[in-house]
Amino acid sequence: MLSFVLAFVAAVPGVITVDDDGPADFADVPAAVAAASGGETLLIWPGVYHPTSTSKALTLVGAVPSVKPRILLEFKVDGASSFTAEGIEFDELQVWNVAGRVRLDDCVITGTSGWGEAGTCVVQACPDVVITRCTIDYLDFFWLYSGHEALAIVDSTVSLVDTTVTGPDGGDDPTAPDWGYEAIRTFGGVELRAIGCNLFGGNGGVGMWPADGVPAIVEWSGSLDLVIRGSSMHTVSGGNNANCVSVSGGYTWSGVSMVSYAGVVPPPVSPAEPCLLIGGQSQNLRRIELYGAAGDTALAMISLGSAHFDPLGFAGDSVLLEPSLAVAWKAMPLLGQDTPATALVRPPASMGLVGLPLDVQALVWRPGDVFVTNAHQLVLLN
Repeated sequence: MLSFVLAFVAAVPGVITVDDDGPADFADVPAAVAAASGGETLLIWPGVYHPTSTSKALTLVGAVPSVKPRILLEFKVDGASSFTAEGIEFDELQVWNVAGRVRLDDCVITGTSGWGEAGTCVVQACPDVVITRCTIDYLDFFWLYSGHEALAIVDSTVSLVDTTVTGPDGGDDPTAPDWGYEAIRTFGGVELRAIGCNLFGGNGGVGMWPADGVPAIVEWSGSLDLVIRGSSMHTVSGGNNANCVSVSGGYTWSGVSMVSYAGVVPPPVSPAEPCLLIGGQSQNLRRIELYGAAGDTALAMISLGSAHFDPLGFAGDSVLLEPSLAVAWKAMPLLGQDTPATALVRPPASMGLVGLPLDVQALVWRPGDVFVTNAHQLVLLN
């Protein structure tokens, strides 16, 4: 078992504590957000908190990984320079017009209120979004509200990694059952990379004539540049009587299980393209998992800084970490598309590092080229 040991000194902005049971700096999230300066971290203990909105560059971190704090109704970020959430449960999350990196890791986003914009989670006009290890769905009360897609993406670039997104089923009705709703619906110009994800379109409701389900991913308007990668353990599936994906210009996929009940699935990229996931729930011991053709070699890197550029002559994704700020790297021989090569990561534990983000990415040497994998991330806890 290969291992990384991260040892470094980094200065991070101040930490504000939030606990509805006290003692803490604040008892509720809105007051903490109002008092925080841009760049600060809110360390939030388990509890139930009221919604708010912000234009500040903040980091929200759940203090206890096993019990997430819940923010009711709609939390909205609009116009911030960056935004990070780690280990938070949101009813509905809106992220609009964020110029820099948006990071969501190990969050649960479950729309139950019908309170905000369409969709449980909406990403709009954000050029650099990385969503990892999250669960996004929509538990709609059909007798009160109409349904929505679970994730709406508008004019944004999103990397969705090791995340489960589930569109709601349609409501049952004896004479007029409702259709299902998408896991992901896109509007405008969208670039989406779905890596190691499980994505499910909703089934149609049940009635005298059952309604059809919908695809997991639907290009509703504009143009969608879509790439899907993973292993056979990852599934993209439409609801009953539906295709798995509906994209006007086509898409590429490899490795994953594509389940279509209607329509045509394009042939997969062969050989399957490499991908990178991070496993393990303990913040003190995490596991890099690299999938790719047996015999290829990867160089995994962990960096203190983010970037966004396309290296000349490389295949795959953009580089989203800053190589000059790498704090650890490891050569890893790959074992196969369904058998990951692994390396342990031991993040440092220090209150002074709470909220510090680390970017993880790998280069894979394949016959004829060098492939840049998707990015992943770690957000440190105390």
